[in-house]
Amino acid sequence: MTPNVTELESQDDLVFYTNPCRNRAQLSVNIKEASELYVQLYSASGQQVSIIDNITIVQGLQVIELNLAPFNLPAGLYVAKVVVKDKVYTKPILINK
Repeated sequence: MTPNVTELESQDDLVFYTNPCRNRAQLSVNIKEASELYVQLYSASGQQVSIIDNITIVQGLQVIELNLAPFNLPAGLYVAKVVVKDKVYTKPILINK
């Protein structure tokens, strides 16, 4: 691994909670150096239903509040695609109403 490269150690360094959620979720990210990230949310059918972008985070453990209310998403299972630099991570997230 190259020093000074922004990346997560593993999928375990990226956690959504509360999961399941309603209109808000928190994304916990443990990152080696400051970076920007964005989150895309996909329905079970693969349709992109929301994007939250240009979130600037600093080194270490960060908790990011995600407001999902403006997207008016129906209850169901979604896949969150989180991009940090050139790395892509996916996590399931369940939305209850």
